[in-house]
Amino acid sequence: MEVDGAIHDETEERDSVRDEWARANGFRVLRFCNEDIISDLEAVLEYIASALKGEPASGYAP
Repeated sequence: MEVDGAIHDETEERDSVRDEWARANGFRVLRFCNEDIISDLEAVLEYIASALKGEPASGYAP
């Protein structure tokens, strides 16, 4: 999981390469922006919990 702030707008290509490596090595990438965590932490946590259980997420789309 990664929390993205404005700085990641400038590093999108590097993030993409890192995400590709992570997925190829069996990791699932979850990325959240700072604003989502600040404004709706509960929804973000529910999304993470659903992802950990392998369930489809509902009500939140990062």
